[in-house]
Amino acid sequence: MDKLKQFRDSIDEIDEKIVRLFCQRMLVIDEVAAYKKNKGMPIYDGVRESSLIARHTKSLSNDLRGDCASLLNSMLNISRERQLRKQNESISEK
Repeated sequence: MDKLKQFRDSIDEIDEKIVRLFCQRMLVIDEVAAYKKNKGMPIYDGVRESSLIARHTKSLSNDLRGDCASLLNSMLNISRERQLRKQNESISEK
C-alpha cells in the first residue's frame, strides 16, 4: 500500500472520531443553551473559555499549543453561535 494512502486512511479514521465527538458535544450544547436561557444566563463566559483553552493546551508542546488553541476557539465560536440559534428558535416557537 502506498505510504500516502496509509497516512490518509489514518487521518480519515481520526476525522470520523472527531466528527462523532463533535456531534455529541453539540447535543450537550443544546442542553446548555436551554439551561442558560431558563436561568437568564449569558451565552458567553470568557473566564470559562479561557480556562478551558489553558487546561487543554498547557501540557502540549509549543509547536501544538497554538494550533490546538485555534481549534478550541473555533469550536467555542460554533458552540456560542449554536446556543444563540437554539435560544432564538425557542423564542420563535412560542
